[in-house]
Amino acid sequence: MAAAIRGGGAHPAGCRRRRGESAGAYLSSFLSLDADDAELDGTLGVVGVPSAIQAAVAWYPPTQFLTMDEQAPADAFQRHDAPDSPESVLIGGALQENPADAAYASPVSHARHGSARLLLVHGLRDRLVPYQQSVALKEALDAAGADVRLELVESADHVFERVDHGPLITASADFLAEKLA
Repeated sequence: MAAAIRGGGAHPAGCRRRRGESAGAYLSSFLSLDADDAELDGTLGVVGVPSAIQAAVAWYPPTQFLTMDEQAPADAFQRHDAPDSPESVLIGGALQENPADAAYASPVSHARHGSARLLLVHGLRDRLVPYQQSVALKEALDAAGADVRLELVESADHVFERVDHGPLITASADFLAEKLA
């Protein structure tokens, strides 16, 4: 995973940052918590370059795989516990049948003091990734003493359809500028 970071994304001052949406937000949040984990650093891509993230923005990330279906609204359009869900495919089997792997792949399990500064942005009407996923990661990072901020968007579904993206983009850019200053 860290090979994806080492290949680019350097801030002019040498800072490393990531931003992503949905699956990309999963990677941004996971890497913001674990970029200095030698087990995840790997040997592919550019090596010998630091991969630690200093700040990240994650829009509607899955963060706690084992609770996604129980948090899902009644009109959700995907069952995450299914063996062919993206999360199950990621870990190589159905989530509930592989709880240790599902927990390890969940960013909330890696919350720790010293994690990169993280902005989570999530719609309260998200029918794909329940907003409680971002709430859970914020709570875990708060408990660990990490620097995290959560912005919940009142009427937003997944990908913030029918919501003005301008203020969200500005808030995300401002967060990165503030944290990397």
